[in-house]
Amino acid sequence: MKKKLLVLMIAGMMSLSAVACGETSDTQEPDTQEANDNTGDEASGDDAAVDEADSEDDGIINFDGEGYNVTYVKHETGTDYEGNPCLYYYYTFTNNGEENTSAAVASYIQCFQNGVQCQSAITTESNDSINNYMMDVQPGGSIEVCQVFSLSDTSDVTIEASELISFDDTKDTQIITLE
Repeated sequence: MKKKLLVLMIAGMMSLSAVACGETSDTQEPDTQEANDNTGDEASGDDAAVDEADSEDDGIINFDGEGYNVTYVKHETGTDYEGNPCLYYYYTFTNNGEENTSAAVASYIQCFQNGVQCQSAITTESNDSINNYMMDVQPGGSIEVCQVFSLSDTSDVTIEASELISFDDTKDTQIITLE
């Protein structure tokens, strides 16, 4: 939690300094969009069809963030330390950046049930995937991570993957039906 707060404070200070210098993110965002638009224009017919297929949401988390990828592996239900229901959400975290990083620092996985965010659950069980959440991964490396969320009932759960710090709403969503 302290890391998130520190990172958010640093991002806020950087935003303020950019505004103070007369520079805005609006001048940079269109360049990114133009680059994406130009790629689509230059693609041949076959490539354009592949690009469209890749951009369609398949309902499974496969999120490319800034220098990393998060891909759904599996999920399980269990109980927390008090016996309350919880969801074990497993994913592969791949570091595509140039420096060591961890899933905890780069990505942001949220769980929602009945439109309300689920809290992280504390379990008596421990496994390598749960312990891997804070582990640094070298560039090009991958690790399986598990995050555990408290559940209120057996209704569907929505998982959202996004950047920990982002100036847009880019995310990938997955709906899980609990058994």
